Amino acid sequence: MSVLVRDDWRPIETAPRDGTVVRLFCPAPSLNSKSFEANGRYLDVGAWVGHPENHGLMSPSHWMPLTDEEDTDANRS
Repeated sequence: MSVLVRDDWRPIETAPRDGTVVRLFCPAPSLNSKSFEANGRYLDVGAWVGHPENHGLMSPSHWMPLTDEEDTDANRS
């Protein structure tokens, strides 16, 4: 299944893996679900999770840095 992704999204393989909160794009895993965006971070155990609200484990395909305002808010949580 191909997913249209905006130009400002970067491949997930290039995302920071140091706990930095970033914006994640998670494509729909099936036709019965929807793609979504959420803030999240990579955990040392090898998984992406939502931040600050817990979306559970996520399988993002792309990421982008947070804006300065979003970054400040995310790191306060």
